[in-house]
Amino acid sequence: MSYDFIKELKRFAEKSDLLGPSIKKDLEKCIERKNGKVYSLSEHIQAIIYSLLSNQRPWKRIEDNINNIDKIFFDYDVEKIKNTEPAKFVESLKEISCGNRSIGKQMNCLKDIIKILERISKEYGTIDNYFNNHPRIKEGYPYYLAEKLADKNDAYKLKNMGIALICEYFKNIGIDIAKPDTHIRRMLGKDILGFSNNKEASPKEAVEYIKEIAERNGIAQKEVDILIWLYCAKGYGEICTKDNPKCGKCVIKDYCNRSNANGTQQSCIRFAA
Repeated sequence: MSYDFIKELKRFAEKSDLLGPSIKKDLEKCIERKNGKVYSLSEHIQAIIYSLLSNQRPWKRIEDNINNIDKIFFDYDVEKIKNTEPAKFVESLKEISCGNRSIGKQMNCLKDIIKILERISKEYGTIDNYFNNHPRIKEGYPYYLAEKLADKNDAYKLKNMGIALICEYFKNIGIDIAKPDTHIRRMLGKDILGFSNNKEASPKEAVEYIKEIAERNGIAQKEVDILIWLYCAKGYGEICTKDNPKCGKCVIKDYCNRSNANGTQQSCIRFAA
């Protein structure tokens, strides 16, 4: 089985100048956590807000307005956020076109999420103590903790956050995991890279495949995640998009089942020698 496609995606990202300062800074978070960085409550809230804002919308507009978003949330002053009406955040985010279809529900749940984070911090000393000492994190499987925090019956359920958004939150605080978003799941599906037998890999499949790809290439899962995402996302690579893929410009044709269907590929990645 070949996993070399990720090397091609890295060359593409470098050649296309997609690995800008914000992307490189994001990748460094995994190293910082491994080196013992402990994230403050404010930093956890910031990570969660960025995750919420990524929901069902292109990220480029959010990235371009990061400084404005930080100001809207008082640079993550916990008490100021708790004392502000959710509608004010919704209004301010919409003014800079950084809302999404769920923004009202998200902002209404924000205070409840902060209460959960404060509770974890109180019970474990810091939020990171809870994460770092969780058995599945220690075993290298943070996805199972994401499932737990997304479970409506869990004591620490993060309201209005599903597994994908919690994985994004984890990425934002340096936990090495992929976010199983639509780009990742589609790319790993049977019609493109062929890791999954389904049209789209399930969230669990996607995270496990990314982990395997990362280990085979000796890189972080987060880097694999980012390279695939950059290749697909609007405002970035925009090559393997859902509705209008630019197959003629694709650098991983040799690994793609879509190309194989057109008679240009020798074998799909999952069964390559």
